[in-house]
Amino acid sequence: MLRFLALLLCLSPSALWAQAQPSAPDAPPATILVLDGSGSMWGQIDGVAKIEIARNVMADLVTSLPANQALGLMSYGHRRKGDCSDIELILSPGTDRGAILSSVNAITPKGKTPLTDAVIAAAEALRYTEETASVILVSDGIETCDRDPCAVGRALEAAGVGFTAHVIGFDVASDPAAQAQLRCLAEETGGLYRDAGNAAELGQALEEVVVVAEPPKAVEARLSFRAIEGPNGPVIHEGIAWTVTTEAGGTLLSGYPMAEPTLTLTETTGKATVIRMADEAVAEASFTVPFAGGPQTITLVLPEFLPPASVSGPATAPAGSRIMVDWTGPNAPQDKVMIVAVGETSDPHTDQAFTAKGSPVELRIATTPGQYELRYVMNARGKILARQPITVTAVEAALNAPDTAPAGTDLEVSWTGPNANRDYIALVPAGEDYRARVAYAYTGNGNPARFRAPPKPGAYELVYVLNDNGARELARRPITLVNVGATLSAPATAAAGEKIQVGFTAPGDNLDRIILVPADTPNVKEEDTAYPRTGSPVDLTMPLTPGAYEIHYMLGGLNGEVIAKAPITVTLPTANLVAPTAPVAAGSRFEIAFSGPAFANDRIAIVPAGAEAKAEVENTRANRSNPAKLTAPKTPGNYEVVYALGGKYGPVLARVPLTVE
Repeated sequence: MLRFLALLLCLSPSALWAQAQPSAPDAPPATILVLDGSGSMWGQIDGVAKIEIARNVMADLVTSLPANQALGLMSYGHRRKGDCSDIELILSPGTDRGAILSSVNAITPKGKTPLTDAVIAAAEALRYTEETASVILVSDGIETCDRDPCAVGRALEAAGVGFTAHVIGFDVASDPAAQAQLRCLAEETGGLYRDAGNAAELGQALEEVVVVAEPPKAVEARLSFRAIEGPNGPVIHEGIAWTVTTEAGGTLLSGYPMAEPTLTLTETTGKATVIRMADEAVAEASFTVPFAGGPQTITLVLPEFLPPASVSGPATAPAGSRIMVDWTGPNAPQDKVMIVAVGETSDPHTDQAFTAKGSPVELRIATTPGQYELRYVMNARGKILARQPITVTAVEAALNAPDTAPAGTDLEVSWTGPNANRDYIALVPAGEDYRARVAYAYTGNGNPARFRAPPKPGAYELVYVLNDNGARELARRPITLVNVGATLSAPATAAAGEKIQVGFTAPGDNLDRIILVPADTPNVKEEDTAYPRTGSPVDLTMPLTPGAYEIHYMLGGLNGEVIAKAPITVTLPTANLVAPTAPVAAGSRFEIAFSGPAFANDRIAIVPAGAEAKAEVENTRANRSNPAKLTAPKTPGNYEVVYALGGKYGPVLARVPLTVE
């Protein structure tokens, strides 16, 4: 199993301890050692508890320190279980070696690992925002108190005068997450990260980070690594692992899974290796540090990744048909199976189905015969993983219909053909293609196909259209639509508001209309409409406005062909009212005799003197009784009784005065 190596940064052991407080010019800077006191330190290495190893190593270390080297001690998790606030500055930086050793020996591991807050506390004890500060952290595990060491490291680096955290991962080689977390804390503060798996390695790591003086700063260079898929291909962001070795530092990364790792290196030569887990493809590249031009990126080219896949369908299929295709493959999001003409990357009549629907998938065959391919396409990268040739064969069709047919009537067309999904029979003007259709019917609705012929006579053609995956004509034949003719029988004159009967002879189709319109006035909404399907005669009600009108027989519904006309003149009828000559009492009932047409909506109404019929205060329909019975208004005054043709908004045919007391 791939794992992280302990070293992310290969630096010479030249990092200085941050100076926590003023000291003599020749004195090494003070620092604080943060020692892990969590319960996991009772774990054993070669039969010895890790806390015991740490105590022994510290005993050897402090005896080798210069007399003026100030060293403080902080620990966490050593007093209480399950307490993330268990952090204690045991000793401020000083030179009392016995105090340091006795304090280390007194640490009894118990609790959690609040390593991030411990580093913050050590930095604050060293007044890191005012002076150079350096902390050494020795931890055997990952942060367990919901803190982000990387983010805190960045914040300490940004806020400090010269803050540095050196980190030693003690027995964490089998925990890549802990390694990455501890390494990140060191990197973000410019410190060293070292890995220690036993007592010797722990002592060596402590010796590397605790130094007496700072040697001349080595020239550093920032080097990034990335892997791409094929020449000029995309950068690979997952599923890869890195190994980086240098002449100066040995193995820096081993099986490191970051997509684009970055190292800061001193002068050296080295080699980077990347492996792709899915197919174990490997690429290598050598590099040299330093190099001109600032930060540099080393690009390693892995071969194009093509997971295994297959497609299996029929070798031939009729144009416009549907087929089932079996497939195997990665079934990644948006992967699809499709049919495409040979040599094409895309096609306007391509059909496709996503593999997420399962195997097999259904595809529609193009309507144009020829050579095609079934393909499995890995859509995230647009790579074709599998192909199978398929021949699309031609299909034929035929149409059978009369040479002539009445315009505006139902037409039946017998057909033979593939009857693919959404195939249809269309009627088009002679010489036009299927897109100019004026009527059509899908073959799936039955044979013969039935649709309404347009009302306009003329030369047309019937077309069989293969339509499921790109429309294509398979057959056509001519047909002529002829005017069927019609007659209308109606009176020459009629009274406004009168209902008359109109006789006719004509096809009488369901959508035909008989309408009344103003004469010689095109595109005017009809005044009244009747439907011939009810039989002859039909009823039409005359408009309330007198004048010249026409009755039209119209084929096929609104805006259809007019095949017959009959003129009619509409006149206003007369009416007369006989009202009481004496005043009538307010609120009383009285009668008024009248003469007039008494059409269904005519009204006898009381209105204020001189007002129009719509201002009525009382009314009754003229066809109810004669004389009409009305109730006088409750407010005394001068009124009029009017005869309103067709309702209160119609013309007033007669009016007489009425006095109410």
